[in-house]
Amino acid sequence: MKAHAVYMSAHQMASYERVGERFANQINIPLSAGSVRDFNEEAYNKPA
Repeated sequence: MKAHAVYMSAHQMASYERVGERFANQINIPLSAGSVRDFNEEAYNKPA
């Protein structure tokens, strides 16, 4: 789930809010914009 949210926000350039809306509407998982931001930060800081 985290990887998909990061992909949507980083590669598809969807806003954090839009990513959260899509998760809520399509797969019934509420996701806040803050969570999406945290997921992106975690992915950015993760060593390769």
